[in-house]
Amino acid sequence: MPTATTQRELADRIGVTPVLVSRALSGHPSVAARTRERIQAAAAEFGYRADSNMEARMLIARRHGKRVHTDIIAVLMPVRSFEGVTLPRLPFFAPFIEGVEEGAAELDMDVHLCTMRNGRLPHLLERRGVDGVISLGLGFEALEPLQLPAVCFGGPGKWGMGVLPDNLEGARLATRHLIELGHRRIACLAYDAGVPGYWYQTAADRAAGYRDALAESGIAVDETLIAGPVHSTAIEAGVEAMARLLERTTDFTALVCFNDLLAMGAIQVLRAAGRRVPDDVSVVGFDDVSGHYPFEPKLTSIAFDRYAMGLHAVAMLRQARDAADAGAPPPTSDEIFPVELVVRQSTLPAFTERKP
Repeated sequence: MPTATTQRELADRIGVTPVLVSRALSGHPSVAARTRERIQAAAAEFGYRADSNMEARMLIARRHGKRVHTDIIAVLMPVRSFEGVTLPRLPFFAPFIEGVEEGAAELDMDVHLCTMRNGRLPHLLERRGVDGVISLGLGFEALEPLQLPAVCFGGPGKWGMGVLPDNLEGARLATRHLIELGHRRIACLAYDAGVPGYWYQTAADRAAGYRDALAESGIAVDETLIAGPVHSTAIEAGVEAMARLLERTTDFTALVCFNDLLAMGAIQVLRAAGRRVPDDVSVVGFDDVSGHYPFEPKLTSIAFDRYAMGLHAVAMLRQARDAADAGAPPPTSDEIFPVELVVRQSTLPAFTERKP
């Protein structure tokens, strides 16, 4: 029986997409059990295995003093973000991972989703059984000794490469939008990363964008309007930070938030305090995920193409692998993606600017 040596060949034989083959064979939770069983059965029938010719390639590579290619990309995820939640219900990460899978399938590469528990890397990575790693924010210190090509999603690569949105410009856009609506007392719910790391530069850039936009309009920064420190990006952290801010002051008509989840938590507290959104307080988020939650109002937010970022992350890993094959140093630059302001229901002109 003829064998299927690549994901694309296997997909063509059974009439599905290479992405679906990749997801089914890597145990992706979005694939129905019946579909996964059918694809696994077809893989067995046609003799497909991701490592079917691994031993031969290892021998050839060693003879020429080259690194063995596995055609596997690992996506390293912080386990605390995923426990009890399936990937399709993680609005922030899911489009990026879909882009990674599509990019890998186009190159006939497999994607393995890995979690990091208690600071311990999965055995697949410790054995260097992958061609590269895409980290969703953790594990860079543990990865460094392995000298594997690595791309960090959402923040700059501490070492290696990163794919991230233009955080500075995004926060500027969010704050300018509120200024253009006539708001002058604009609070900020900023994330405090504490120490340099994955979120540190992202947090610093978004806070700087807020300050820059105020300065451009001649509005002095009032430190009493900056809520924090916030050490989590979850809805509950937004609840706690806004409660602390309201204890200190209520003299604001607008709010810029580090992300949509913090904004959603802040809005809950504002409502409980009798302040309507957007009638009394306009709110802008970041990351554009509120539409995936049963939450009203839908947030005005800063959006960026996470699917395209996933595609590009795979291309960066492939470039790093090709550079290593050629004996050249790996690329170490970050790729910054454009952002846009999406206006929805959570912002209105300041009360004094509204027409009767």
